[in-house]
Amino acid sequence: MVKLLRVSYVSALAFLLLVAASLVVFTPIATSAQTSITAQVEAITSLSIPEQREAWIEIANSIRGEVAYHCCLEDPCWYCIQKTPGHGEGEKCECMQDVLNGVHPCGECIGEILEGHGLPALKPFFAAAIAEKVGLEHLEALQKIIEDMYPEKS
Repeated sequence: MVKLLRVSYVSALAFLLLVAASLVVFTPIATSAQTSITAQVEAITSLSIPEQREAWIEIANSIRGEVAYHCCLEDPCWYCIQKTPGHGEGEKCECMQDVLNGVHPCGECIGEILEGHGLPALKPFFAAAIAEKVGLEHLEALQKIIEDMYPEKS
């Protein structure tokens, strides 16, 4: 009986080692890029909220530098980065060209323009571009808002 238990114990141990070895062999190994991204995410999420915000701004700025980013705001929007594909189809932002063509920019840009954060040189085009989205019946009100938010500099 003792000999039988010893054999069973050895067999069980051998079986466990075999299972453990197979897990090691068949467990997918993360690529260095995946490991790097995971490490970066973990590092960022361990920061305070203000530090995470700063990290996000750095990431967004680096993305803007790598893609065709032609925003209509003084400080470029993040919407087109976040919504690709979508408004920023193909990893680009064309809000400035849209405004110049009388087409509405992305939603973030509309809000920022109405708060006075658009590129001042585009002031003559803002109201018509936004009215294209919200309705031409609002053009006069939009023109008044734009005039108030972008006063002529003396």
